[in-house]
Amino acid sequence: MDSPVWCYEFSHKSKMLYEEPYKNENEIVDPDWSEASHCTDLIYMFGYPQMSDHQFPDGRYFSDEEKELALRIIKIWTIFARTGFENFGTVK
Repeated sequence: MDSPVWCYEFSHKSKMLYEEPYKNENEIVDPDWSEASHCTDLIYMFGYPQMSDHQFPDGRYFSDEEKELALRIIKIWTIFARTGFENFGTVK
């Protein structure tokens, strides 16, 4: 088969896992040396930062920048699914 294959790297470290006030004085989940945890991109892809009625564990919450990041990721994947356009860096 001559089907194209794509890969991407998601390296955003969610503030709710390591930074105040977003982690709400809870234990740090990710060590300093790590970037994004495995499957963290799915949280953004499915719009969890936008869900105002969803309660996250221990009062943790997303920053406004992460809410915007979620919207951008949703847009990127929607465009890719619809058109096959894979130049993610140009989508605003």
